[in-house]
Amino acid sequence: MANILNIKMNKAYILWTAVGSWADKVPLNGVNRILVRNALDNWLDYEDESLEIFHYYYSINKSIFSKFNFMTFLTRILSNGRAENGVHYAMELLISKINKKKFYDILIKEKIENEKKIEEVLKFCDKIVIDKNEKYFIYFDENNEFQYNLIGLIASLISSKYKIPVLIFKKKENQLLCEGRCTTGFNLVESFEYCKEYLLQFGGHFKAAGFVAELDKIDK
Repeated sequence: MANILNIKMNKAYILWTAVGSWADKVPLNGVNRILVRNALDNWLDYEDESLEIFHYYYSINKSIFSKFNFMTFLTRILSNGRAENGVHYAMELLISKINKKKFYDILIKEKIENEKKIEEVLKFCDKIVIDKNEKYFIYFDENNEFQYNLIGLIASLISSKYKIPVLIFKKKENQLLCEGRCTTGFNLVESFEYCKEYLLQFGGHFKAAGFVAELDKIDK
């Protein structure tokens, strides 16, 4: 695409594309596999100011396991930072030429706070009684037991544990938010496509997807 648009591409873009693929757990085949493989092979050659910030706090060696662990570290940091009015501190860190340390500190603080929330989520998941013979699990947080930005994590944890498709619903203002996670053998996007007439929007890929709907459409 850079060649078509006659744009000089920073090689580090391949690295961040690979990190995005890793973070979103997309299947590592085809183009995705090529990009991730390229990033792993050339990691120590990338010159990127944002990457230097992360390397300062988390060093890696030439082993592939070290690089995978570092990508996990990156995704856990960059998954934070969403603020009001469309501000996203993770994006600010990546694109800003100054104050990168400031944005990193904001993300680290938020990460620590979210990890405490995750501990609460894990305790909540342990309370949920799920029939091991069930082929799916659907849960609506009617009692507002957790923040809406954690519903994807809850769905992921339950799906990984029971190997079934999971949908977690939560009310946000007058809308219904849903995050879905599943393992091999089910396609969430196809399931949302089936009922799209009741949805305002939906998206994702077959193992991780979500939608927004009007609250009164929950039974549909």
